Amino acid sequence: MGSWSIDAISLQDVNAATATLAYGSVIFALGAILADFATTLVDPRVRVQ
Repeated sequence: MGSWSIDAISLQDVNAATATLAYGSVIFALGAILADFATTLVDPRVRVQ
């Protein structure tokens, strides 16, 4: 994904650059949500209200 995004930026391919940014953002958000759920399951001090 990294080389594809660099190629898209250097070739000024706006659609491909936007797609890589959107894909990376979704993956980052899903990772943050997964980390929150994992913390809730593992750490007994954290309670869901």
